[in-house]
Amino acid sequence: MHNNSSFKKENFFLIILGIIVIFFLIYFLGSFNINKVKIGNFGNKENLDRIKETSVDINTILGNLPPLGNPNAPIKIVEFGDFHCPYCTQVPELIYKPLQQYIDNNLVAIYFRDFPLDQIHPFSRNVHLASRCANEQGKYWDFHKKAFEDFNNGLGQKTGDKDYLFNLAKNLNLDENKFKECYETKKYENDINNDYIQGTQLGIQGTPGFFVNNLFIAGLDVESINKAINLLLGNNLSNSNN
Repeated sequence: MHNNSSFKKENFFLIILGIIVIFFLIYFLGSFNINKVKIGNFGNKENLDRIKETSVDINTILGNLPPLGNPNAPIKIVEFGDFHCPYCTQVPELIYKPLQQYIDNNLVAIYFRDFPLDQIHPFSRNVHLASRCANEQGKYWDFHKKAFEDFNNGLGQKTGDKDYLFNLAKNLNLDENKFKECYETKKYENDINNDYIQGTQLGIQGTPGFFVNNLFIAGLDVESINKAINLLLGNNLSNSNN
């Protein structure tokens, strides 16, 4: 049987323990909130765990390939991708197509950076090289979209075969001799390597990886990409009304 002294000591101990637990919870929750994404004055506090705010100036990582859309668009999306990455092959259908209305209205522009994962996709680099040769003749995005489409329609890594690439150039009415010379001399190898190096410096570890202005989304996370675009568009529109 406990006496009054021991009872008081137990109560005192429980009170101290409770204070410690409360203090811990306040500290933990405070730290958790601080580490969440800073969403500025977007006015939307949805679950943004997959969207990471960065200090990146989007205009410094656009690369030297032409955008899909108006380069003066307020929202710029930079994708680091691989032509033989199964997830990247879905981007035109799941990302580009739904965003077409924003692209047409000069609100969004999409940029592609070469990030071939040579160790797991040994023939992807061939497509990256060929796409830049198509760009030389003003057909980058036609080549880009068709190569991904054919990959998904059963050709897979065969889109990295020389015969396929030369035939695609022919179907796009490119100057075949000029295209072949460009491809066979690996004219744009350094450009591809530079894209890859900058991607690794930015923390890209796999494909696809997206920067939506200064917000980063790893992987083909359509929901997070849409949230990032809507948040940035909302912020841009509210600023333009001030």
